[in-house]
Amino acid sequence: MRLSWKYLNGYGYVPARDDVRFNVAFATTDIPLDRGPPAQQEYPMIDEAKEMGFVAAAGGVGRSGLATLLKDVSFAGHKKWTDPVPSNKARLYWVDIPAACGKRYLFRILPKRFCFDNSGVRFSEAEYLLHKDIDCSR
Repeated sequence: MRLSWKYLNGYGYVPARDDVRFNVAFATTDIPLDRGPPAQQEYPMIDEAKEMGFVAAAGGVGRSGLATLLKDVSFAGHKKWTDPVPSNKARLYWVDIPAACGKRYLFRILPKRFCFDNSGVRFSEAEYLLHKDIDCSR
């Protein structure tokens, strides 16, 4: 399954900077029989998306609480340790996640930026909740 989105960096009103990365926390449940939308509390917790208690399995992928966490997702085409060309247009981001039939995937996507003074990371107050049901019988 591919989860994709576009984002224009608005932190500090400097959209051309490439200092935004995303943490993508997700949880998996069975698809409910009523196929109704998930409740807020079903999504991974904000602290899980903020890497609280993160245990790496491989690099920036691991567990954070009960969620799986993908840390520091950069835009499509960005090569590590390079300075991309500045852009005033929304950049495309995506993650590919192995999916199983009959499962609901619940995502909390949290932008973060690395501080100008290298003092750490600042998480956005904006966060995005998405879900996807994988129904292979249709």
